Amino acid sequence: MAEQDSGTRSLGESFERLGRNLRRAILTAWEHEQRKQITRELEEGMRSLGAAVERTATEVSQSEAAQRLKAEVEQVTERLRAGELPEKMQTELLEILEDLNRRLEGWLEEASQPDEEGEPDG
Repeated sequence: MAEQDSGTRSLGESFERLGRNLRRAILTAWEHEQRKQITRELEEGMRSLGAAVERTATEVSQSEAAQRLKAEVEQVTERLRAGELPEKMQTELLEILEDLNRRLEGWLEEASQPDEEGEPDG
């Protein structure tokens, strides 16, 4: 019995010591200058990336092609509002929407069915 108490005490002390050592290792790594330098470089890189994406988005949105596309979308939208959408296009669009709805409803029905463990799949 004394051996078991000694072994238990030793295990407990070993786990406690491991915890202290892991804490020290994490804190040491966190405070290490190399980690700080990498963090600074990552932050600067992300700022540069964000600025480049913003510049590109602005340039693209102001391009002639983007302006033409915007004008064409506005024309189609206006034609739709005016009821100028050809009947065939309306029929095909309706068929596509109906098919999409059937597929979504089928998926939702399937997802709401309990799986083998009694839980919904979704």
